[in-house]
This record gives sequence, C-alpha cells and structure tokens, in this order.
Amino acid sequence: MYQVTDKCLLCRYPYACIYNCPAEAIFNNGNHAEIDQDKCIHCGKCVGICNLCAIIDTDAPEEVVVPHDLVERDCDILILGGGAAGLIAALRASEQCTGKILVLEKAKKPGGCGIYSSALRMFDTQWEKDHGNPEQMDDYIRSAFNTTRGLLNPQLIANGFRAIPRFFDWFCQWGDAEKGFKYDDEHPLQGMRVTSILPDNAGHYIMGKVIQQLRQKGVEILTETAATEFIMEKGRVAGVRASDPGGNLTIHCKTCLVAMGNIGNNQQILDRYVPEYGAAYKRPTMHLLPTCTGDFIPMAEKAGIPIDEASIVPAYLGPMNTMFNMQTMMQPARPDVLNVNMEGKRWKSESFRGEACNWLLLKQPQAVTWAILDTPLACNPPKSAPPVLFDNSFGRMISNGVPDQNGNPKSAANVMNLGPAGGLPAQPGATSEGIIAGIEAAIAVKGKYVVKGDTIEELAANMGVPYENLKATIDRYNELCKKGHDDDFFKQSDLMIPIETGPFYAFHCHMGTDGVFGGFYIDENMRVIGTDGPIPGLYAAGDNTGGRYVNQGGEKKQIINDFSWAVGSGMLAGENMATYWNQLVNE
Repeated sequence: MYQVTDKCLLCRYPYACIYNCPAEAIFNNGNHAEIDQDKCIHCGKCVGICNLCAIIDTDAPEEVVVPHDLVERDCDILILGGGAAGLIAALRASEQCTGKILVLEKAKKPGGCGIYSSALRMFDTQWEKDHGNPEQMDDYIRSAFNTTRGLLNPQLIANGFRAIPRFFDWFCQWGDAEKGFKYDDEHPLQGMRVTSILPDNAGHYIMGKVIQQLRQKGVEILTETAATEFIMEKGRVAGVRASDPGGNLTIHCKTCLVAMGNIGNNQQILDRYVPEYGAAYKRPTMHLLPTCTGDFIPMAEKAGIPIDEASIVPAYLGPMNTMFNMQTMMQPARPDVLNVNMEGKRWKSESFRGEACNWLLLKQPQAVTWAILDTPLACNPPKSAPPVLFDNSFGRMISNGVPDQNGNPKSAANVMNLGPAGGLPAQPGATSEGIIAGIEAAIAVKGKYVVKGDTIEELAANMGVPYENLKATIDRYNELCKKGHDDDFFKQSDLMIPIETGPFYAFHCHMGTDGVFGGFYIDENMRVIGTDGPIPGLYAAGDNTGGRYVNQGGEKKQIINDFSWAVGSGMLAGENMATYWNQLVNE
C-alpha cells in the first residue's frame, strides 16, 4: 500500500504526484497529499515522481541500514550540497578539469530546491542575439547596482549576471533546450525573451538534465550524506567530516564548495538572526525543504570562518492562503472583504495588499490574518482594487531601468494588477451553489484553513479568536460601511461592504517565504572570505551566500531571483574551482 508521509510539501507543479496519478487517487488533505486507497491501482508512479521521497510503499521490505566503520575518502573537488548551485558547479568543473569530483547531498535524491524553482531570468543569450536583440548586459548590471543602492560589489554583480547567459548557451549544447524553453518577444513580467515552455517548470527541466549529465560523466553523488565539520589545515579547508545512515566519513579534498541551501528550517537559527520571522506561523513550502537547516553555520563557526550575520534575511511572500500552501496563492484577501488578526481586530485597509503589507503583517500575532466574508459577499464576484506597485526587491523585474529595444527607458518600478479575487470566492461566472459547495469542501479539509459559523460567536470560536473583539470589529466595520467612509483605514468606499448575513466564513492566511538566506562573505570569484582574506580553495554559491542582495531593515533587496543566482553562482564556482585545481596540479 502506498502512503504519503508528512515530508510532503504539496507540490503545485505539473510533475507533482497529484497531477500525474493515472487513477486520480491522490488529493490535498490540507496538510499534505493523501492517497485514496479505494482508487489507488498500486502502479507506483507517485513514488518515482516524488523527489522528496515523501511517498512510501508500506508493503516493501524495510530498508536495511548496514553500520560501517569510519570511511576515509579522497577527492580533488568536494561539493557540499546537491541542489542547483552545487550540481551545476560539479558539472561545469567536470568539463574543465580532470580531478575527481564528489558531491554530498543530505536528502535521498539530488536536486534540492532547484527542482521546485520556476523561473530562470535570462538576457543576452545566443538565442536573443540570433533574433537580433541588442546586447544589454551593462544595462542590467547598472539596474541591479541601482536597485541595491550601490552597496554591492559591482564585479560580483557583473560576474553573476554574465554567468547566466553563459550557462544557458552551454546548456543548449547538451540539454535539449528547445524542448524546455522558447523565445518570446518579451516576457510580460521579467522583461526577458527566453522563457520556459511549461509554466513553473524551468528548475525541474534544467535540474533533470544536469543530473543526467553528471551521471553520464560518472560524477559521484553521495545521497543521505551530510557534512558536519570542516577539517582545517594551515588556514585552508582540507576536507570535511560527514555522516550517512551507516556511520561516519572523513573526506579529504583539494578544494571545496559550500552550496548547502537556505536556513529556513532551523528554528534555533531563525530565533537568533530573524526572531520576528521565527515567531511567525509557518508551513513548509517547496523552498523550505526538510534539509534546509543551515548546517554550514555551526560548521563555519567551529572552524573560525566568519558568517555575514547582517546578510541573513527572509524573502517574504505574503500573505499566503494557508490551505493551498502555494507561492502562487500570495494574494488570498479580496479587497472587499474584512481582514482581522488573531486578536479579532482589523489591522489594515484590505486594499493594501501584496508585498507592500508584509511588514505590517509581521507585526500581527503569529503573522496571521483572517479574511472574513458573509454569504452574500462570498457568492458575489469581487470588486476590483487599484493595481499594486512593486519595486525590484525580489529580483523579479530585472529589466527595470533597462532601455527597451528603441532606447526608451523603462520605469524603475512595476505596477501589477493582481486581479480582484486572488484565491477567494467568488470568481466571475460561478453559481452561488457552486461557490458554497466549494467553500464547504474547503472547510472539510483537515486543519482550520477555512472555517464557518452560523453566528459571529460560532465563527470566532472556530477561528480561535476572542468573540468580544471580533464582534466589536465587525460592528465597527459595518458602521463605517453604512456611513460610506472608512474613518479607520481609508479604504475606498465602493469596497466597503458590510458583513451581516450568515453563515459567515473566514479564510486563514499567513506570511510566506521563499526561504531564509545568507551566510558566507564571498568575493567576485565566489571565494569565501575569512578574517585575513580569501580562504584558499574554499568557495560558496547559492542560497548560503550574501553578496547579491542587501538587507535593508529586514527587507531582502536583491539583484536577481534565487534560482538564477544559484545557476550563475554555481557556474562561476565550478569554473573557478577547476582553474584553482589546475593551478595546483601544474605547480
């Protein structure tokens, strides 16, 4: 019998088990996927699809762990972390040197967060040049430098940006790029012309091809193997101590890359560096894998390698609809509903939404908000709110400030119309019966993600908020609705609709994140900076580095999105490690 464990993160992608079960036996139970045993045909397809190994066959023989004595291994290039940055670095290095490369990956399968990443930001690729597009690399570098207030190393920005089209052009040589990507005149959000063919599929496609190439080249990947300690000799990293299910290993190396991902699943580290997020309600997401525990921080501290503590910062995405556990559900609150916090109190204008309200949401208890509707409001199409202004904080609009093909400057910010509904009923054209049936189905899902009350008192009890506060809040809101003016938060009058007719519904929403980032100081060649300058032979790439964003009062203002940085920094690290090893051999 196949069962889904609590490792499941409810992947939303086209390759997830829910979308690929031939018997349609897998469904979202609110906490993770679940298999309807009456429908299951025991084909095992879901086991092969799940990269987290969250689905098990309870009838299969139990895995036997064979204890072993201390294992001693030697390699030339050691990669800690089998996500996007680590695997791309390993593959690139394998093409530029003949040294033995070894990858350690903590999970049962390689790929890391890269498997779940949706977009690779690309510009100045050969595809674009072949279509006659002008070279604009310097424009992108200038835009990134301006976005981060000139606080970053411009050479690191330049090297990171240049590595991305270099990666894609290289990928085109062996990765069947035309099957996964297409050329667009201009991507509407990112301002790029090379995009993935399938939505949300760039990371899965690229990582699948990279892993395939590594296996063809014979690069060894040790899964379920976690690095635990650096071995230092004369100021350099000479290897690591590690563990696997059977025991301990000592691995010696000439050069080492740390690409161990983000630190979002280590509560102790969150409480230490980002206590406001540490105290927030959290659900695992595709970018907060169980392996994202920041093991490199205690390793570095024990070895005397400095950590850039000021760089450690979450990438906030909020609020998110808790039931669906998706980054795409970032706008759960209609502008014409009522928002209250866990104290039952209204805390903002409901048309103030998206990333703009992250900092205010963080100040609410548990960083949680409820969207409240009565039955008529739930059954009527939502009213629209003004578009939301975004800046370049998350590296989404990397083309901001970059001239278009006619030389005209683009805006330094982008306005997005997030749509009126954003994940809550009702969508235009839906029937009242269908809407209520959908809400009732959501209420039946495990967990208090959507709750109902025939009265405000019952609703408050199901929400877990003080009834007196919630009643006072709704009474005050209804009073302002009838007055026609929001004296408290100044929401537009046409969006002020009273909450009067039961049953009443509340949707639980919380602060989301793409992870908690930062770690090593690095230079423009991805070398880790120690107390006396670059540490010989030690490199870092991907999420466990700063350098491509600034932490401005807890806001992560970055030059590019996380997956693109993993690709570019991994490419750079692989090339520079190969060069370093070749120099050692030739000395």
